[in-house]
Amino acid sequence: MPDQSAKRATRGASGARRSSAVKSTSVTSRMAAKTPAAASTPQSKGGVPLTDELAERLAAEAERGYDLALGRRVGRKSLAGGAGQSPRLNFRTTPELYERASAQAHREGKSVSQLAREALERYVK
Repeated sequence: MPDQSAKRATRGASGARRSSAVKSTSVTSRMAAKTPAAASTPQSKGGVPLTDELAERLAAEAERGYDLALGRRVGRKSLAGGAGQSPRLNFRTTPELYERASAQAHREGKSVSQLAREALERYVK
């Protein structure tokens, strides 16, 4: 009887069966072939190498502190038009109602949120 631990089959995202032994060796060899020697230096999201010198400069800047008043605002603009926040209203619905609302919003060139705001405005008038 073959050794089951070495030939254990697993299911991938597609549902297809594959051998874990074959998977581990092929992934390792593919990674080794694609990994450049300079990959040990981390990079920023934009691809800038994060060297020790850059890390020290960024740490010193952070320790000095930041004026948060000069930073850009994160998030969406207030629906009220001011600098405040818009209250959020979350609710659950059936998949069928959501699909109908989504289709209607698409036909009108609006978001589902915009469609729901308008419907609520008409209802509570």
